[in-house]
Amino acid sequence: MEGTPTLEGLGAQSLRYRPSADKFQNEADNDYFTRVPENQVRIGMERNMTQVEALLVNTLDQLAGVIRKIPEADYVCPCRHLGDESIGRHVRHIIDMFLCLENGYPERVVCYEHRARDPRPEQSASFAVDVINGIISHIHRPDTALVIMGAYTGGSDEQVRIPTNHQRELLFLLEHTIHHMALIRIGCMDIGFQTLPESFGVAPATLQHRRRCAP
Repeated sequence: MEGTPTLEGLGAQSLRYRPSADKFQNEADNDYFTRVPENQVRIGMERNMTQVEALLVNTLDQLAGVIRKIPEADYVCPCRHLGDESIGRHVRHIIDMFLCLENGYPERVVCYEHRARDPRPEQSASFAVDVINGIISHIHRPDTALVIMGAYTGGSDEQVRIPTNHQRELLFLLEHTIHHMALIRIGCMDIGFQTLPESFGVAPATLQHRRRCAP
């Protein structure tokens, strides 16, 4: 798709997601993703970020920091308490939702049903970390009106269109990411990975409540 915005993070192989085809395509001459060193991800971002963007960056940072430490074999291992889904699959789903917003931003129409489902972030923790770093580098952008589109009626193909804006969708993705991080926390217990931050997978309101209730 001509003019599709770039994300940075996948590294070795360039990809372009074409929503109409519901798949990624390799395009050596027109990178969809390129690697961004971690120490350069936030250059020029901090002073301009909204509170939602800052919270989202911190949350994705925390997610990347945890999965970076998980052995690759455990990252792809089915977890009994996750219905035999892997930690990697939950990470891939988080990434897919961000790509939907990124792909919809230029035309101001977002469809979370057209998810990429590319298996590589699911199969490699290091690959997923690169993608997350790229997502972080593109979180801050001008707010604008958007339309969410999808067949939410269950038994019908009729497309529902709901007005929204970019900041509201970032807030939705923050909540969605934290929800899946809570599930990833359960998966980490299954694989015996215990070195998680106390706030991992916990909503900001819950953290505030815990602080208020602490002796």
